[in-house]
Amino acid sequence: MKQQIIYTRWIAIDGNHGIDYVPFDLVFNSNNRTMQPTASDVEDYTENNRIDDISIIDGYGARLTMPGYLDCTHWSVFKTQEEAQSFLDEHYNDLIEA
Repeated sequence: MKQQIIYTRWIAIDGNHGIDYVPFDLVFNSNNRTMQPTASDVEDYTENNRIDDISIIDGYGARLTMPGYLDCTHWSVFKTQEEAQSFLDEHYNDLIEA
């Protein structure tokens, strides 16, 4: 799997299965932008069946992905690129392709 780190705006969806991070532009296109997403806006983008809080943050998303396949880990979001890289190195070092 390959590392992926991107800086963008994220929707953080907190619920009964933890926090899911979704790229803001995945949910809202350029014609439909809001800074107050509702549960109905994001319900298709989370594994939470109970949504407790929705927030918008800017940061570095980090995950592993398998190019050409649908396989990938969940996004984790950090304030700095260094924090994102450290997270990947610490948690997924044995899965990273050279």
